[in-house]
Amino acid sequence: MFLTWLFDQLSGLISALQQIHTLGPVRGQDGGDLAGRTSIGFHHDLKPSNILLFGKDTWEDQNLKISDFGSGRIGQVTLGSGETIYNSNPSTGDPNYSAPEFAVDGRTSCPKDVWSMGCVFLEVLLWALGLAKNPDEFKYDRMVVPDVSSDRDAMFWYIDGDGVPQLKPAVTSSTEMEGAFQPNGDVEKSLSTSQDFNYTPAPGLEGIINKFCPNLETFEKSYYDLHRNPELSGQEHDTAIVAANHLKGLGLKVLTGIGGHGLVGILVNGKGRTIMLRSELDALPLLEQTGLPYKSTKSMKDDAGKTKPVMHACGHDLHIACLMACSTLLHSAKACWKGTAIFLFQPGEETAAGAQAMVDAGLYDLVPKPDVLLAQHVVPRRAGKVSISPGPVLPAADSISIRIFGRGGHGGSPQNCVDPVMLAGYIIVRLQSIVSRETPPAETVVISCGSIHGGDAPNVIPDYVDLDLNIRTRTLAVRKQVLASIRRIVEGECETSRAPQKPTFKGLSRFPPTSNDKDLTEALSTSFRNYFGDEFGEHSSGTASEDVSNLATPLGIPYAYWTLGCIDPAKWDTAKERNQLELIPGNHSPFFAPVVEPTLRTGTKAFALAALTFLT
Repeated sequence: MFLTWLFDQLSGLISALQQIHTLGPVRGQDGGDLAGRTSIGFHHDLKPSNILLFGKDTWEDQNLKISDFGSGRIGQVTLGSGETIYNSNPSTGDPNYSAPEFAVDGRTSCPKDVWSMGCVFLEVLLWALGLAKNPDEFKYDRMVVPDVSSDRDAMFWYIDGDGVPQLKPAVTSSTEMEGAFQPNGDVEKSLSTSQDFNYTPAPGLEGIINKFCPNLETFEKSYYDLHRNPELSGQEHDTAIVAANHLKGLGLKVLTGIGGHGLVGILVNGKGRTIMLRSELDALPLLEQTGLPYKSTKSMKDDAGKTKPVMHACGHDLHIACLMACSTLLHSAKACWKGTAIFLFQPGEETAAGAQAMVDAGLYDLVPKPDVLLAQHVVPRRAGKVSISPGPVLPAADSISIRIFGRGGHGGSPQNCVDPVMLAGYIIVRLQSIVSRETPPAETVVISCGSIHGGDAPNVIPDYVDLDLNIRTRTLAVRKQVLASIRRIVEGECETSRAPQKPTFKGLSRFPPTSNDKDLTEALSTSFRNYFGDEFGEHSSGTASEDVSNLATPLGIPYAYWTLGCIDPAKWDTAKERNQLELIPGNHSPFFAPVVEPTLRTGTKAFALAALTFLT
């Protein structure tokens, strides 16, 4: 199998050399043959016969390569040693001078220097065996002009679409050349890694979205079913099956059981960028009180074995429905884009464990590394609104459990006890001084005590009390300061109250901060503004937290995260008129009730627009 594959690769090289042979004479402005051992490159935008010959002096540090030649089996290969290319005899000025090493003159189909040809095949073999850098890691959108230290300027040669040789001089030595690399002769663009994309959205995205957006009635039904049947973090078995079955129905390659119940669907559609779209699967331990006809009445045992009511109180059920509908749209519109789309459904977002679990389970050994990661979330704003901002958008969040100790006894004899309930009250109040007196007013710091438990009877002073805290910070420095202050205050209050032993601290979860890539955000803002018009806008940073960046940061993948309004427009407008927007239930409320439309339609189109921004 390997030898067959390697033979195919070498066949592509031979095909390239045959194309070089058929070019015919390539002559400079003085009429001399363009010859000499050199590096040769094809650009993606040029026909295979449009060959660019990089000229002058030593290129050994430039690592210039062939790209997209022959049958296209090999992406890029370096030819020869990268020595000198001549357009005339440097010593005699003979315009018909031809260097002997590598004649691109219509008479020679391979280098006359057998050593050069051996180097070519050796390099291909090393790359095929995985012992050389994968050439696909580079693309010819940029080229750095080398220093010119001899008697002639560096020259850029290319064959235009009509087969006419053209020559362009370098502007300056060691200069990055700017401009579009097109068959019309403007070849002066510099070399970059594959992460340097031109993020300008292609025209016509609106037409693609409108033409291929599916009938959403099926996805509305899926949403209602998902909402009635939520599952806690780490237990998303049935929810994952719903997503997997949809992706399989489209004929996608589906991989399940990644980091728990995580799954991906992979849609390969030719050569191009790889984008990843992410949705969450899990719900929250809340008793739903929305009164909706499709409300959840489900209960489950949590990891501690306690039976808890379960509700999709964060909108993940809508995210799932939107991503399934988006996958259908992109599948239907395959003729309009090229690349690979990965649809990722993540478990355990509410516990900050799911994204990292998928990465730790070898996610990026199973799927191609994405060039872009995209995610969205519903928020309590007017339905139909789409918002994104560059830079930091969500803070880090730490959840910790603290146990403080007392000396229990009879509630009628507190003088003989150390009351941990009263101690807990002092601690809860004192912790707020960290926000008001220890951190700058411009910093976002939130400290909440979401759970307090101590004792089981009104006439018994307990031996201990458990406090569960949630802390939100935007910078690592402030996070470190706040966590240290919490420990200092808790330990100090315990000592002041004569606690018999020191408190214990246990980390429950940690969400990383979320910070949008500037270039991605700019491109998405253009796409969203063009399509959604006045419904698009920037949003102020929130204080919720996300673990989506754990899918991106291990591999340095740029990512963007935007929000969707989901509140019924009539309810929103009424609350706004009455100056009562704060009374609208938001995420994690038992009364949180996103309106299905236009939220589902907006979320589906936003996902698809974002994907097509980088796939067209």
